[in-house]
Amino acid sequence: MLSKSGAISLLSADFDKNCCLIEVLKHDKDANLIYAENDGILILNNDNIAFCSIFDDNAIDKILQLLPNVKCVHSPNENFMVKAQNKLQLKNLKKCYQAYYVGEKLQENSLITIDKMDANDYNIEVVKNHYTLGYSNGQIKNLIENQGMFMAKLDGVPCGFIGFHSELSMGLLEVFDGFKNRGIGSGLLKFLINYCIDIDRLPFCHIASTNQISYNMCKKVGLTFYKDFVFWLD
Repeated sequence: MLSKSGAISLLSADFDKNCCLIEVLKHDKDANLIYAENDGILILNNDNIAFCSIFDDNAIDKILQLLPNVKCVHSPNENFMVKAQNKLQLKNLKKCYQAYYVGEKLQENSLITIDKMDANDYNIEVVKNHYTLGYSNGQIKNLIENQGMFMAKLDGVPCGFIGFHSELSMGLLEVFDGFKNRGIGSGLLKFLINYCIDIDRLPFCHIASTNQISYNMCKKVGLTFYKDFVFWLD
């Protein structure tokens, strides 16, 4: 089996396609290689999420046999994901854009202040009440403590937040009602991109194929998009 550095080198040959898996291997100390050969890579993180990239379709069934009973799977390979859905009996197979930023730090919105959030009851409730996908208090607490979330304020009033998912992608972006169309969403995104640059991580994200607003914002900010879709299964 390939070493972690060998797997990163293999994945890097198609960086646009595999940037998520590369970041997980580089920066998640708890991520484990389940399978790593020239025909495919399978990774499992500490949050019971599997990540897979296939280089030879003949390897799909072999790698599928090694796929544990996880809550969520990410892969840029649709054929693998369809079979994984059948095996795991998970309901939602989502098509997403994958985008990342490589470049100089960005000019942020000077009208808002952005601070790292503590996992106190107030912040947990704010996220729970505003985040559209819906997380439990425990999940939110874990994201704030282990991945990092950030609150924006305008004139001292909370107006939105952003953070990292457990696979290290940027997300959790919400702008509160009454503050939309004022550059707060793009300001939060630019802040988090610059934060990633400061800590030597790749700023990357996944955008649901139906989310045209987020797609347009990421395009405008200057992210690079993978030419095909990637997939999430949960």
